[in-house]
Amino acid sequence: MPSANIRTPRPQLATKFAGTMSRVLRGRGSWESSRRIAKTTLCDMYVSRALAILMCVVLLAAVPAGSALGAVLLPRVPMRDQLRLLLPLAALSCLPLFATSVAPPPMVAAALWFVAGVLQAFVLTVISAVTMLTVPSRRGRVLGIASAGFNAATAASFALVGWLAGFASVGPARAVSLAGAGGLLMVAALRAAWPAASIERAA
Repeated sequence: MPSANIRTPRPQLATKFAGTMSRVLRGRGSWESSRRIAKTTLCDMYVSRALAILMCVVLLAAVPAGSALGAVLLPRVPMRDQLRLLLPLAALSCLPLFATSVAPPPMVAAALWFVAGVLQAFVLTVISAVTMLTVPSRRGRVLGIASAGFNAATAASFALVGWLAGFASVGPARAVSLAGAGGLLMVAALRAAWPAASIERAA
């Protein structure tokens, strides 16, 4: 979930509204002035709620929007260079998640996640590499299994991070940072077994 400090309508606004209505019911103050204060307070509450929803939408859309831009930019790079950049891009895409540990403002978090989305375009190169390394008669099956595995891993990681974020000792910001750490560990493990020579020959 978003790590930024998004708040629902402030408790003091609700308290102010309740106090205003209480004074009206007790006959204190003029009705017009109390109604005006109550109307202003309600407007503030609705604006605060709308801003919170808007920030959630922006945060949720940041990574997909970045991925869309990356999908447009990366194919312009020659395939041989894409293959060389594959693991570095995978590692770099995890780094913006670490900055989330300091609970930045919503727009800063959205910018970081947008950059992470752009860097995630390396997935296109992975698909190309799998296609090149698979014999034509088995490509459909291999790509289907690879896509299913990728989608399952994505869903499992989202569920795990959401579960960790529910713990008071972890929280959303730290959970997202742990996701970045897990991604870097996976990249390091892949680096040790990466078939660089085979990919170089196929390119």
